Amino acid sequence: MLKLTYFLILFYLVSCSSVEKRTELALEISKKNNFKNFVFNTQNYQIFSAQRLIHNKNIINIYIEGDGRSWIDRDTISSNPTPVIPVALNLASLDDKNNVIYLARPCQLVFNALCNDKVWTSQQFGNAVLKSYMEVLEAIKRKNKDIQFNLIGYSGGATIVLMLAANRDDILSIRTLAGNLNHNHLSELTKTTPLFDSIRADSFILKTK
Repeated sequence: MLKLTYFLILFYLVSCSSVEKRTELALEISKKNNFKNFVFNTQNYQIFSAQRLIHNKNIINIYIEGDGRSWIDRDTISSNPTPVIPVALNLASLDDKNNVIYLARPCQLVFNALCNDKVWTSQQFGNAVLKSYMEVLEAIKRKNKDIQFNLIGYSGGATIVLMLAANRDDILSIRTLAGNLNHNHLSELTKTTPLFDSIRADSFILKTK
């Protein structure tokens, strides 16, 4: 029993250290590329962002992160989805435009009481997640009236991009990289559990009630 307890404590400490290292890497990339970090507090989740903006803005390029470390392996859900390598953040850092904002996925880099493994598995494309990103874009627009967005999504972030574009009239363009564009079809192809708590890919419309 003592050995089992020691093993569990050691596992917990290694896991925490790993999350810290992943977080430190993202913050280092942000700092190195002169981004300012900001956390959007939405009704459901906190969304970490890294921003490089000028005063006079009319178009902002928005980069949305991939699924991160949502799974350790095919059968094991991760305890924290912060990515090992923040691909979308690296892509944002290469963008030479003046107005660039990186958005992590819920529970990546910031973790609160509402975070649980359903958020980055079955609910990752759910109504609450879409609503959070809608709130983030509205918060950006309150500071920058008449702004429009170019959306760039990596991996599962590509689905978020499509969801936003289906619900807004201020999206100029969408770009996807290694994108998961139809999670229902992907589940069928890979013979994995469908995302029952997510909005179906054939109807990315936000439910208002």
